[in-house]
Amino acid sequence: MAGLRARWTASRFPDSRARLWQVVSSRLVLTAIVAVLLGVAVSVASFLLQTHYQGVFAAGGRLSGWQEFLRLGAPWQALPPVLAATILAALGWLRLRTAAPEPSWGASSDRPPSASRLRAGLRRERLVVLAASDAARVLGAVAVIRLCLYAGLSLSGSRLAADTLPGVLAEAAAWMLFAVVAETWRRRYLGLLESWGVG
Repeated sequence: MAGLRARWTASRFPDSRARLWQVVSSRLVLTAIVAVLLGVAVSVASFLLQTHYQGVFAAGGRLSGWQEFLRLGAPWQALPPVLAATILAALGWLRLRTAAPEPSWGASSDRPPSASRLRAGLRRERLVVLAASDAARVLGAVAVIRLCLYAGLSLSGSRLAADTLPGVLAEAAAWMLFAVVAETWRRRYLGLLESWGVG
């Protein structure tokens, strides 16, 4: 009887450590943790490097291309690749409206794959899409965290941060637009897979 009661209690009130592990190990929470850690590290490092190379430049030192890029903090040259990726994600989202199941890029073309092989290929592609969309979420969050750091430094009186803030704002807007478009593409793709019976 005591054993039955113990099993019932364990099933009714799961161990708090197990619940904590379930929360921490969820994909969204892991992505958020990585985004915050990476965002803080990138934001602090970029501002310190910008401050250093700005000092070198002010002292008359010569800077290489990457050093000049870091000195500017948020140069416009960083935006075209992000906007191009946003356009590609939007085109992918539009293309999925009329998509039909097809062999994955790993399937051989000599004979049509079986339904199980087709599903297995789509499951592999699903993992790639999930990883890519997680990366887009992380990059968007990093840009927003960087914007928050520069805004905070500007309010605390940093002239360098205040001068760089408009560029950082444009950068964050571009990355967030990319993250939103990538997320809508991901949702449509996963919805399509579910409608094909691929989970």
